[in-house]
Amino acid sequence: MRAALFSFTASPDAVDALGSQVTIDVTGDGAENLFGTPMIAFYNEFGNVAASGPANQLLYNNGAVSGVRVNVSDLSQAYDGTYTALVHNVLADGSWEPIGAVAITIYGNPPLPPPDGGGCEPAPPDQPQLECDPIFN
Repeated sequence: MRAALFSFTASPDAVDALGSQVTIDVTGDGAENLFGTPMIAFYNEFGNVAASGPANQLLYNNGAVSGVRVNVSDLSQAYDGTYTALVHNVLADGSWEPIGAVAITIYGNPPLPPPDGGGCEPAPPDQPQLECDPIFN
């Protein structure tokens, strides 16, 4: 297991969640296809995977691997925010080894408001009603 992750860059670094297929070039050291195509996973702030898929090709610079290109076709489960895209090499046993990370901004899919109006509930009859801001509740 790799002790540290490489810092990667992405172009573009912001994508529309509900747009058509997006191609992202993720550049950085360490990608290889010895046991399989590198995989990309987009993690939200809670560590959940919002989307993942294989790289479409390795990118080269002066004959050396310099990153991967990935086509992302479905980000509809990703709401507006900043996601961590981890690039993984596939190991001989099929497991994924993370090698690098980059921040990707996803926009165009704001989260739905809570069904109860934001958590603002009336105070019990024996207590004063406090001001309620549905944005923060």
